[in-house]
Amino acid sequence: MKFFNRIKLSGHICTIRLVASSFQKQEWDERTLEWLKKNRDAFESELKNEVKIVLGNHFKVTQIDYFRGSVEISVIIAAVGVVYYAISRYKNFIESLDLLVFHLRKLLHGFAGPMDSQVTGEWLPGPNMIQVNDIDSEINIIGITKLLIWYLILTNVALLSLLIWILIRR
Repeated sequence: MKFFNRIKLSGHICTIRLVASSFQKQEWDERTLEWLKKNRDAFESELKNEVKIVLGNHFKVTQIDYFRGSVEISVIIAAVGVVYYAISRYKNFIESLDLLVFHLRKLLHGFAGPMDSQVTGEWLPGPNMIQVNDIDSEINIIGITKLLIWYLILTNVALLSLLIWILIRR
């Protein structure tokens, strides 16, 4: 009997969106974007290292895009191969994504320059994470149903055993 249901993660797991902005809007945006492009290798190396530290070797950064406006960076994270997670650890995985966004915000703030800059970040589930959320809710319903069926079977066996014992004793 399985104690944990497993979830299979593969492909595009999530997109992390980081936005750095400043009160000195246009001048700062242009300067910071140019600086990030010049130091792209160092920044991306640090970013990939953070993903590896927080999520582990089973995940990698597949794409990093830079956009104008308030310096916006889009990071796509994918699972390498197929990764299985027990339902009990799924919540920890979501918390790890939140922690990763926090670390990447600090990293971008360090690269972005002046202290008057503000960095926001969020992660958005990719198509494969959305499927996992659907599976997770189905598994919870199935798990509760299985528990109820086992309860009914065991109580019926106990009552039937008691009835047979009473009839034998007569």
